[in-house]
Amino acid sequence: MSYLEHLKRCYMHSKNKLPDSYTKEEIVLHVLKTESSHTNTYADTYSKAEQMEGWTRFFGWVHENA
Repeated sequence: MSYLEHLKRCYMHSKNKLPDSYTKEEIVLHVLKTESSHTNTYADTYSKAEQMEGWTRFFGWVHENA
C-alpha cells in the first residue's frame, strides 16, 4: 500500500468515526495531527520523499474528491 493510499484510508476512517458536523478541513486536520505523531513509526516503511509526495497528492485528492 502506498503512503497516499494509507492517508486516504485514514481520512475515510476518520470521516466515519468523527461527528457528522466535522467539515472536510477539520477531518484533514485530524488526520494531519494523528499522522504527525506517527512520523517515526513509518520511517522504515515509507521514505521521506514518499511521505512528502503522499501528503501533496492527498491534499489534492481531498480538494477534488472528498
